[in-house]
Amino acid sequence: MAWWLTGAASVQVQLFCKESNNMPDLIYKPQPRISPLTKPFWDAVNHNKLMIQKCESADCLKHIFYPRASCPYCHGSKLRWIQAQGSGVVISNTTIHRPHHEGFSQDCPYAFAAIGLKEGPCIYAKLIHAPIDVSLVGLGVTIEFELHGPAQKIPVFILTGR
Repeated sequence: MAWWLTGAASVQVQLFCKESNNMPDLIYKPQPRISPLTKPFWDAVNHNKLMIQKCESADCLKHIFYPRASCPYCHGSKLRWIQAQGSGVVISNTTIHRPHHEGFSQDCPYAFAAIGLKEGPCIYAKLIHAPIDVSLVGLGVTIEFELHGPAQKIPVFILTGR
């Protein structure tokens, strides 16, 4: 597989090499849109760390994911980044047979899950090396990080059992 940077929001992935005028067919794999709000999360992911936010309001103190400007529980604006343990439990899962984007075709079929992190928030991610077309609800998972483009990793999870 070869990667070429083509812009801030996409990467070309050489998936199939059909000979037509000696040019391979290229398919774009979408990349995360990194903003000032999400940059701490994505920078940490590139260093194999899962960072989530925690509300610092004394009457709240909830952990938050996805990155936000204010707490969704108390609406406080004092949030700080903390490193999550990177483990949790499968809340729900499905098997992706037909991807939402052509760039993921070669990955199919694969398990995709809602993960309840030990800290409380839910994160959605691909489960690597997981069985497909079966319920994985209640099984433990731990985080790993997978290269998703020339300079960007994404969080994925691997089953650890109950």
